[in-house]
Amino acid sequence: LPELKAVEFGLSPTFYEFNELALQFGYIVLFSAALPAAAGLALLNNLLELRLDSVKVLKLTRRVPATSDSKGIGAWRSILLFLTYVGLGTNLGILIYTSDWFERFYPSFTPLDKLLLVVVLEHALIGLKLLIDACVPDMPA
Repeated sequence: LPELKAVEFGLSPTFYEFNELALQFGYIVLFSAALPAAAGLALLNNLLELRLDSVKVLKLTRRVPATSDSKGIGAWRSILLFLTYVGLGTNLGILIYTSDWFERFYPSFTPLDKLLLVVVLEHALIGLKLLIDACVPDMPA
């Protein structure tokens, strides 16, 4: 079982669960412009996995040794935050470089202009994300 293997290696029993979710989040965030249905498919996958994990925990496995309580998700927070920033640039690049919208309205739009547009929009959206992060508290009221 992955949980027991994680404990043997000195990792948290939930390491493989977080790892699987972080990989799925990364694929969705990085390539959602290429396959918009991926988020819905991931939701269906997670609902099925939730049901299967509940059966696994309640009926099939023995208990994993208890660990200390934590205040959050630890290093996974930084990883997920990094994926959101990289995904922003990836999706903008996919949308701008695969779309012919700009060539239809601006025939002289060069690949260098597209790159400049990606960089400008990326910086604007990162600024908007940071503004929202500053305005919305992390803890509920």
